[in-house]
Amino acid sequence: MVDRFRALDWSLTPLGPIQAWPQSLRTAVDIMLASVQPVHIGWGPDLVSLYNDGYIPILGSKHPACLGLPYRDVRPEIWGDFQPIAAAVMAGESRIFVDQPVTLTDRPGRPASWFTFSWTPLRTESGSVGGIYGVATETTERILAERALEGNFNALSKSIDEGFCIIEMLFDDRGRPFDYRFVEMNPIFEKQAGFTIAPGQRISEIAPDHEQVWFDTYGRVALTGQPERFEHWAEAFGVFYDVYAFRVDAPEQRRVAVLFRDITERRRTEAALRESEARQRLLIDSWAQAVWETDGSGVVIADSPSWRAYTGQTLEEWLGYGWLNAIHPDDRAYAEHQWREAVAARGKVDAEFRLRSPGGGWRWTNVRAAPVLDARGRVEKWAGMNIDIDARKQAEAALRERETDLARVQRIGGIDIRIAGDITSFRSPEYLRLHGLPDDAVNETHQDWLRRVHPEDRARAEEALFTALKGTGSTYESEYRIIRLSDGHVRWIQARADIERGSDGQPLRLVGAHVDVTAQKEVQRRLHESEERQSFLLDLSDAMRAQDGSREVGEVAVRMLAEHMACIAVTSASWLPRRTGRPFWWRIARAAFLPLWVTINSPTGRNWCGALETRWLSAMSRESPVSRHKTRLHSPPWKWVRF
Repeated sequence: MVDRFRALDWSLTPLGPIQAWPQSLRTAVDIMLASVQPVHIGWGPDLVSLYNDGYIPILGSKHPACLGLPYRDVRPEIWGDFQPIAAAVMAGESRIFVDQPVTLTDRPGRPASWFTFSWTPLRTESGSVGGIYGVATETTERILAERALEGNFNALSKSIDEGFCIIEMLFDDRGRPFDYRFVEMNPIFEKQAGFTIAPGQRISEIAPDHEQVWFDTYGRVALTGQPERFEHWAEAFGVFYDVYAFRVDAPEQRRVAVLFRDITERRRTEAALRESEARQRLLIDSWAQAVWETDGSGVVIADSPSWRAYTGQTLEEWLGYGWLNAIHPDDRAYAEHQWREAVAARGKVDAEFRLRSPGGGWRWTNVRAAPVLDARGRVEKWAGMNIDIDARKQAEAALRERETDLARVQRIGGIDIRIAGDITSFRSPEYLRLHGLPDDAVNETHQDWLRRVHPEDRARAEEALFTALKGTGSTYESEYRIIRLSDGHVRWIQARADIERGSDGQPLRLVGAHVDVTAQKEVQRRLHESEERQSFLLDLSDAMRAQDGSREVGEVAVRMLAEHMACIAVTSASWLPRRTGRPFWWRIARAAFLPLWVTINSPTGRNWCGALETRWLSAMSRESPVSRHKTRLHSPPWKWVRF
């Protein structure tokens, strides 16, 4: 059914193309197609029909033409009875029916059918009911069997075209089933079974080579009481049977009732149809890189000119498992595992790996293959093809890269500001963390933001924002400080955003991000201070070098230091250099710009200076800098000074 869904032109139905279906319908269809139970979906006001493989036997000959038709056109014979039920479900009610008799046309041999089914409302994204999800289980065989056991055996057995019999299982001393005896049969038994037998006879008398699987299955039903439904080939009679077996009478009697019918022709038709569809789907598609076949065990025994033309392999290199050598070394083990696993499970193959390309190098390919079964259900061969998906893989890689970029943007504090009316904004979780805001502060006003901006930067930051909005540009950039709400810390913010404008040029929206650049600002500050110190030292050195005497050098140094450090007063002290042969100005620079102290104009200050002088002379003797200190002037008004 998956292939039929893809092949049907849904644009010709009331549902329209699949791409336009609501997500709720797509999800329901995915669940339906994966279900092993018979499932039917009716969608929209017309209850357009969608169904899975398990529902096909219920439709009979109406399949596949009824796919995509309104339910009233699919089942006009029962629509009058089911229309009120459908209306109730579309109104939001769920309904369930147990062993409900339903008269269905287009089911040869089934004039009467019984079902246990439920209809459940399917809701759309908005919460309204968009359709009906129906799960059905046919209970016809059980109902008929029960009625037969209730004394209606003869009447019912004549009204069905399935063969019916009751058998008594025979077990050996080890408890293994080895034969069974016929107890009762209906008139159609001989036609469906293909042989004549009398009550009391054993199957071994008719078919001595009857397969053990039949004894094991019926024996299991007799012992466990669990009914079983299966289809199997009977080699002794050359017939494919559809069988439903269930235990009857007392368990110790080991009796099993069997409903069966000959489905050999149907299986041949299905096998021919599958082979035809497989050939058309896998061998005729012109867009495939290569098409090929293997034997039933998955070994390449036939030539594939398209494979060899694409990969450059010779016939000898291609045969057997040589095709693996045309696969990228990193993908080879994976490709072989996928293939061998599918062959062992008799399942379909759908794998992706890199394949050698005609012009050299490697291109991504999607290999798809399916087993082709014969009339007995055995794998006759495998048919497959390779589809070039290299462009898709590249697009997926580009998409992943874009998603990574988007995730990075989200991690640096995404913003979405609406300009229409009052300025409001939506903040990402990372933005809230960066600004120290609570998790529920997703939306905020312009004033909320402005209050967090540092008072010294507030006017400039707001002016930058409104200047960008009033202009004609498409971008906005600004740097300012904020005071985090959670801890009061000051952080530097770099704001960048794209400006979306209307047809009249007016701003509608800003979309961008905030980045914490505090660390960069601190690095810049330290670099600036270092550059200033270096520049001052060079200027000081040049000025001192130009002086003739030590007094002039000291005066220049004191004056320039006072100007550079913005001191209220500066005093210098000098001493005779050691006789090292080095110039006097070099000795001063080694002592860190000359020993300095702040002049204190008060008696208390003089006492303080005495203690300072002791420290000062000690520093001079070591020719090392004096640590910075801070004190207050004694005379009012009190002022803090630093040295």
